[in-house]
Amino acid sequence: MSRYEFAAGDEITAAKLNKNIIGGSYNAGETINGATLPVPVYQDTTDNEFYKCDADDTDKLNFVGFAISNGTDGNPIDIQMNGIVKGFSGLDEGEKYYVQDTAGTIGTSKGTYNILVGVAISTTELLILKNRQLEYVEIVPPSWTLPASSNTWLDWDLSGSIPIGAKFVEVLINCGTLLTAGVRKKGSSVERKTSIPDANVVLSMTVEVDINRVVERYGNSTYSKFTIVGYWI
Repeated sequence: MSRYEFAAGDEITAAKLNKNIIGGSYNAGETINGATLPVPVYQDTTDNEFYKCDADDTDKLNFVGFAISNGTDGNPIDIQMNGIVKGFSGLDEGEKYYVQDTAGTIGTSKGTYNILVGVAISTTELLILKNRQLEYVEIVPPSWTLPASSNTWLDWDLSGSIPIGAKFVEVLINCGTLLTAGVRKKGSSVERKTSIPDANVVLSMTVEVDINRVVERYGNSTYSKFTIVGYWI
């Protein structure tokens, strides 16, 4: 079976083509007025409804497309996820557009976080692009924590320290003496650990977090200490 929906010689009707360009009718999670001016949106993972993107809210960065109709909380709304979106006004042809710090708006300057949505091909049309670059955010390190037991990989829940949407986290590890410690993605089987020669050495490791912001950590002694200093989102 081919992994493509269409094959050479197929007749592509307007209905099939529109289905592949417009993601379809989904439910809005708030009032969105996309009929007059398309609105950049993300899909919430808890209720699967669509909300306005906001470049200074880490929970609202995952741009998936534009709302092109009006909708209210719990009611249908049309979302276009690919292709050329019509219905804008005053776009600068050839310029890239980004989500702004005002929810549901776009502009040629980057917001607090860099969320590219497309490039203007006319004053009223925008070609959707989705390749947002991850950005590093420094944080004040929380207190050093110790694993509950040694010589085994244990879950480490970071949801209280990093926001929803974080992809990677920078971890610092310190031990009281010559010990072995490490961090890895939750569910990984890779023995991603190393020897730390003495108490004066602080090891930095970067690790991917899962959707619940959990990683795994290992220490061959309960003297192994861990903290985080930043994340990528």
